[in-house]
Amino acid sequence: MFYVNDDNSIYVTRGDILFFSVAAEDNGEAFHFPAGSIARMKIYGKKDAETVVMQKEFPVENTTEIVDIFLTGEDTKIGEVINKP
Repeated sequence: MFYVNDDNSIYVTRGDILFFSVAAEDNGEAFHFPAGSIARMKIYGKKDAETVVMQKEFPVENTTEIVDIFLTGEDTKIGEVINKP
């Protein structure tokens, strides 16, 4: 399961695959991610927003307005397993 909350926080079920695309603007104009650059995504702890629990880099091969973000099931297996009814 994957959803974006009203505060733009992203939730995904542990072990699930996650794929989405990211675009940005610069002064109202579409930003072009340059070839050879790296888009970096960090995931912070829910209770401690200062703690980075995962970081992954996505190389930009060709100049583009959109960067694809792909997390494998192994990538999303962060944190402790909690059994809840």
